[in-house]
Amino acid sequence: MPLTLAENVNPVALEMFSRGWTLDRIAHRVTGMPYDPTTRALVLMRAIGTTDLGNDIVSGFAAVAYKSADVGLEVWRKILRLIPAKNFRPQAIPHLTVSDLKKMPEHAPWPTGALARGVLESLPLESHGLRLLFTREAIINDEVEQAAYAFDDLGAGAAKAVAAQVAATLEDTSTLGDGRAYFTVADGNLLSGAPLSQTGLELAVTALWQQPTPAGSIAANALRFLVVPPALQIEAQRLVREVWGDGRDVEVVVIPHLTSDTTWYALSHVGALSLLTLGPRVMTVERAPTPVEQDGLSMSVRAVFRVVRTSRIGLVKSTA
Repeated sequence: MPLTLAENVNPVALEMFSRGWTLDRIAHRVTGMPYDPTTRALVLMRAIGTTDLGNDIVSGFAAVAYKSADVGLEVWRKILRLIPAKNFRPQAIPHLTVSDLKKMPEHAPWPTGALARGVLESLPLESHGLRLLFTREAIINDEVEQAAYAFDDLGAGAAKAVAAQVAATLEDTSTLGDGRAYFTVADGNLLSGAPLSQTGLELAVTALWQQPTPAGSIAANALRFLVVPPALQIEAQRLVREVWGDGRDVEVVVIPHLTSDTTWYALSHVGALSLLTLGPRVMTVERAPTPVEQDGLSMSVRAVFRVVRTSRIGLVKSTA
């Protein structure tokens, strides 16, 4: 399938992939030599030794990877609160809840509201990545399209890495900073004997509306997402169509990394889980030093992020 790029990406990427420019055309521009197809190998060999050609190639491949990553990460931006981190140190993300407003007689003294602040876990960022070598032979052979598809896959891989960590976070049963597991009956976010069915859905919806908050109120949250393993996708979509018609009120999110085929999650809004990132992007593609024993252009592909549990409010786990 053809690679597509937004119009606001760097001009080199547009030349390479949208307008069909080959590496030798970019090399002619880098070296200042007039374009001549008969001298393409000579011009490429001269351009390989310049910084500009390598930077152009990296920026072109980066645009492809970023586009693919943005598409794959779109669903996670819906259910995860994005929080930029300043460094790799453990990040403590607080969650605040406030008591309800009280009806007050005229001129009566106003009570002080209850404010509950908690931190469930403090975790550092993690790095996921690899290094690729675009060889001198591949550059001279102008194998840019084949390499671009590899970077397209790498962009999708960044989204899959986030999905895998979301699944691991949901299935983690360890004790958190407040001495309790993430899902507990007392916190109103755990249902047992509730398979994905009309009845199970009703129980989860009720739990979201009536979930108690640490400040002594009720959450009063509506269902927005059903998070399911692949084995429950068809049933989840069928239920959404039956109950909500066109399904615009509730969206089904499938996580292939979930290990249980019978456990599912009801999510009301962004806030229960957060995605820590280093900078505006989860993924970066950068030029890397090429070892002396290798001939070509080295690039590093890196995804830096961490999925963190920030609140028990707005998320209910249901087990069959």
